[in-house]
Amino acid sequence: MAALQACQVIGMPECRINLAHVVTYLSEAPKSTRALEGYNRAVELAKQDMTLPAPISLRNAPTRLMKEVTLPPQKLPRVPEGHYVQWVNACMKGFGNAVTSSNFDYAGPLTETVLFANLALRSWYVKDEKGRFPGRKKLLWNAEEMKITNFDEANQFVKRQYRDGYSFNA
Repeated sequence: MAALQACQVIGMPECRINLAHVVTYLSEAPKSTRALEGYNRAVELAKQDMTLPAPISLRNAPTRLMKEVTLPPQKLPRVPEGHYVQWVNACMKGFGNAVTSSNFDYAGPLTETVLFANLALRSWYVKDEKGRFPGRKKLLWNAEEMKITNFDEANQFVKRQYRDGYSFNA
């Protein structure tokens, strides 16, 4: 999704780097049919009982039923111009001169959560020399040191090891 957004925002040929990252990640990712199996199981269950109504959060058509239902209060303001346009406008106005709806107070922790979930998934598939999976446990994170404290092998996924001459010191 991020590569798609990069291509939409910066366009070609600049987003080729983002596309290369996606190709590299997908080619190295462990292959699994779990998502497809889960989807197929959900379809089977839906066919067994088609009388259940759609969840309220998924209903957005203006129907008589929608007038009878009380929806939860809106938590985030809507963005009429769209997030991309809002972001570009904020960049053009300069730091501190514009407000975006997807600010870092929300986006930062959300991104960290998703990245940690990916770290946990990749650690799940780590095998030791005896063919066991020692990473299949609760991972403990030290935010100050930016590392997993109870499974050292997982830290290989936290920071990249660059070849000589290609290091990046931030």
